Amino acid sequence: MRRRAKPNRTYLRHLAAWSQIGGGLATVILMVATLLLVLFADRQIKQIRDQLNDQRQFESANLMLSFNQHFRNEKNSKMVDAIASGRPLLKKNKGPFTEADLDDYLVMFELLDTVYDNHLITREMVDDAFSFDIEKAYQNKEIQSFIAQVRSQENDNALYGGFEKLNREFSRHR
Repeated sequence: MRRRAKPNRTYLRHLAAWSQIGGGLATVILMVATLLLVLFADRQIKQIRDQLNDQRQFESANLMLSFNQHFRNEKNSKMVDAIASGRPLLKKNKGPFTEADLDDYLVMFELLDTVYDNHLITREMVDDAFSFDIEKAYQNKEIQSFIAQVRSQENDNALYGGFEKLNREFSRHR
């Protein structure tokens, strides 16, 4: 029978030291890998955020183009011109438009206010594209009379509130 040799104590100490070093090295490698993963994830998150921001700006621009097309269509551009020049609007006042035409025009401001309130378009976009039209329409006595009449008939003072809110928001900066 052969006797098993006793391990050398020096060898055991070296083995223990290497296992501690190896364990420390594994920890360092794991930490470096984690750091690289975090940096990569952060970069990916920034790229996704930038893509979403670009998409949001694209959608905002499309909304603004849609509003601009509506406000600048043949019928509404004539209304904008009549408002800006102070000419009569409604047929009952010898103007070219019906009350339904004026209501359609004012409802677009209501929709514009909703889109703006929900941060789908920026303040600068509304200001650049529509602040003049908002202010001129709000200052128009015939429009004010029409709004008062509709509110009285419908017993609802909130009607056209978005239009009024847009005026408050954008006329004070002129």
